[in-house]
Amino acid sequence: MTFLQKDLEDINNIYKYLNNYPKKQRSTYFEKKIAEIFSHLLNLPFHTKNNDDKTKIHRVIWHGNIDPVSKAPGGFSDILAFCYNFYLVIETTLNTSSDQWAREFATSIKHCEKFCSNNKIHSKDVFILLICQKLNMDTFRSLKNNPKSEYKFVPIEISCLINVIETLNLAFTMRHLEFQRLFHQILYSLKESDTLDNFKNLVDNSIKIWQQDVLKTEKSAIIGINSYRAMHDIGNKDSRKYFSIGEIQDKLFKYSNIIRYFEIVQSKLQLLDIENSLLEQSLGIISGRILQEDNEPLFEPVYIKDFKGRSIKLIKAAEDING
Repeated sequence: MTFLQKDLEDINNIYKYLNNYPKKQRSTYFEKKIAEIFSHLLNLPFHTKNNDDKTKIHRVIWHGNIDPVSKAPGGFSDILAFCYNFYLVIETTLNTSSDQWAREFATSIKHCEKFCSNNKIHSKDVFILLICQKLNMDTFRSLKNNPKSEYKFVPIEISCLINVIETLNLAFTMRHLEFQRLFHQILYSLKESDTLDNFKNLVDNSIKIWQQDVLKTEKSAIIGINSYRAMHDIGNKDSRKYFSIGEIQDKLFKYSNIIRYFEIVQSKLQLLDIENSLLEQSLGIISGRILQEDNEPLFEPVYIKDFKGRSIKLIKAAEDING
């Protein structure tokens, strides 16, 4: 099980997960879990208040402490994320009552001001994420009447976060700009909505469109790496080096992540998708064809060292372009 798969399991059953800890510490472990999730989503190192390494420019910091466990102190945001070209100030709460804004989220403005001042960052480059189990009506009203409109408040309920985790779990890779695009869509939903229910409906629709767009963009990588996995699974069973597109497809139909992927993007897996993805991702080469099967190609998986060597060259070339 990957970190993201474990995150998805925990967040889907958040109260079951938190019941493993003493009642007084559950909000602390909720903070920590959200920080870990964003570390995994953004593929950035996880730091705490006591072991923060400022030489690592891009990182996620939980302002709590692991040993002994304690939550972020007053005067600090719960979590910070130094992303590529933007920043996140993240506040979390399990509170769903009418004092949610006043008690949990109102101080995020001061936290953001302090963060911008300390790091010489402009507020336009910062998103303030408000992570909660359920957004309260009074919090929604406070956001709509936001006295400091230059700050970008992005309320995210757990149900929304679950969809984001599932998307990355399926997509395999995702650029930080895709997260930025999602945050802007939620901001737009907040601006356009006049009721809390309207806002939630707009966000749900935005998430579905965003999820489909991300997964369609990553289609070649998703099908390519899973087809590569299929060849190895078949080869480990009967010690073969060459595999037809048809048998790779049959194997892919048994993978739950592939089934879920095509459910979300609302399309079907075609033989040509497999062929193109293996070639585009340099994960397989055509080593022959089956004449009696309309010249169906036979693929051989690329050796991992060969694949890695090509990837390193591409990375080096991109780095040279960027100086």
